[in-house]
Amino acid sequence: MIHYYDPHQIVSINHVFENSTIWELESTMKTNYSEIWKNLLRHSPKLSFYETFKEFYEEEKYLDTINNFDQRQHFTKLRISNHKLAIETRRYSNPKTPREQRYCLLCNNNKIETEQLMIFECPTYSNLRKDQQSYLKDKFHFSVISNITSLMKSKDDEVIFYLSKFIWKCFLLRKEKLSDG
Repeated sequence: MIHYYDPHQIVSINHVFENSTIWELESTMKTNYSEIWKNLLRHSPKLSFYETFKEFYEEEKYLDTINNFDQRQHFTKLRISNHKLAIETRRYSNPKTPREQRYCLLCNNNKIETEQLMIFECPTYSNLRKDQQSYLKDKFHFSVISNITSLMKSKDDEVIFYLSKFIWKCFLLRKEKLSDG
């Protein structure tokens, strides 16, 4: 169980108000909440992907950059692991499928269907990926292209836009392929 506060360290409210300005109180509250938030991320298996790139409790640039609702929704769902990839859906199977057996249904390579696999490796998305990689080679150093963390942390409007469009297309293609079979 995660404890958010230590009841033995609670200070009298009157004492806090007497010795602090509103700015100091706000700053303390933000810092405390940020620590609680980081602790929740560290201890949540569901948010393990999100934790790899989300460093600070702040509004994300992509929310203002991606104007297409469907693209923004799919991008958000990928970021918080609220998607249909096997790494996520098979955690709820009965009996629960072990993480190392949540294989991709599209590529038959016996690889776990993760966000990383979809974006960089699964052959099903290779045609979509070609456009993405050629664009990203111009924006990033080559070694970063296979690093999903760097992509998800990007503050560059063009990268955010292009990546969100790619992710949206991948999920549409995945849905189409799985509904056919």
